Amino acid sequence: MNEARRELSLSDIAGLLLRHKLLISGIVAIFTLAAILYSFIVTPVYRAEVLLAPVVSDAGSALNPVAERYLNLSGAGGVGAATQERAELLAALRSRRFTYAFIRNESLLPVLFPKRWDSGKQEWLKSAGQDTPTMWEAYERFDDAVRHVHLDEETGLITLSVEWVDPEVAATWANALVDRANEYLRKQAVAEGESSLEYLSQELRRTSADEIRDAVFRLVEMQMRNVMLANVREEFGFEILDPAVPPEVRSRPNRRAMAVAGFVLGGFVGVVVAAYREGRRRQTGLD
Repeated sequence: MNEARRELSLSDIAGLLLRHKLLISGIVAIFTLAAILYSFIVTPVYRAEVLLAPVVSDAGSALNPVAERYLNLSGAGGVGAATQERAELLAALRSRRFTYAFIRNESLLPVLFPKRWDSGKQEWLKSAGQDTPTMWEAYERFDDAVRHVHLDEETGLITLSVEWVDPEVAATWANALVDRANEYLRKQAVAEGESSLEYLSQELRRTSADEIRDAVFRLVEMQMRNVMLANVREEFGFEILDPAVPPEVRSRPNRRAMAVAGFVLGGFVGVVVAAYREGRRRQTGLD
């Protein structure tokens, strides 16, 4: 009995498709054509990528236990192994403080919100409900739609990508982000190193134990070396393995995928419309 009903149901569906094949085909054609036309009308977006290797220091690897204890207290390292330091570098690259500074330095607010900017008068539009964009809004838009950061867990390599309508600008921003990030991390490391040196100097004046003084002297030497390296090393936080170049192929829209999506959606809508018309026809016949 169930098998007969299943066969009847399949037969009804086949009959429905045959009776309304012109209607369904027309709807499929309209949706597919609309998707293709939209893919040509919408502004193309390009993706520029930089491949990075996080520069992880080996601070504390050759220290004795006493030196490691003071290294932890001074905030210079020891607590974070390579994984933690890599995570901190990644967090700095995504941080609001760094992103705010990059947006300000590159004057990106008018670029990120072109519809709210009067390029002729060089001022923000005072339309109803449109205030001057805040840095919070700029960060949200930049982080969601422009900058993307991906960490390969197996290799530890980082891919920084920038998506924008201009391929030249996308590549410029991607490379500039890495340069600014390295500069930001370098200044941060110098400040932390100088703070650690100040702390260690206080420890030297405070203690008289030879073992501890020897350990602190080694830490002072290491911190002085770290500060010196931070001042001279250009790729301080991230080593650029493959810089960004202007992409020649758009990232989106994917016209083939959009055409397939239009075809599938059109088929679904066509079947629904055909089923509705068939139901109305039967209901009218019964009446």
